[in-house]
Amino acid sequence: MEYKQYVKPNSILPILFGITGIITVFVLFLNGEFTDSPGVFFIGMALCIGLIFIGIFGVEKIRQKINPGIAVPLFYCVSGIILALVLPFDGEISGSQRIFVIGIMFFIGLISISINILIKKLKPNRRRI
Repeated sequence: MEYKQYVKPNSILPILFGITGIITVFVLFLNGEFTDSPGVFFIGMALCIGLIFIGIFGVEKIRQKINPGIAVPLFYCVSGIILALVLPFDGEISGSQRIFVIGIMFFIGLISISINILIKKLKPNRRRI
């Protein structure tokens, strides 16, 4: 029995960008570029690993499993919270100011996810019987 495998062109590009991004971020890390802000290194690596994941499994399969209207705001919210925790800001910043920034990021993520769910519930169903 002969199996034919077809390589989809739309899966090659995310894998290529992901591998290139991982190599670039790792080389920058070895050169000491992320000593002041290690959170940027982790977010860069997560984005590149995500691109490889999308390239391997395909966009269609991921869209069926994950709602992008919830996953994208959630990703940005979590990224903002991680950056607010890890990055040293210019000047002195108190713990209460850092907590305030984290609260704002959490609130923005909660509002955007809630609006997306509300729009999805209010949008009329387009199926016809």
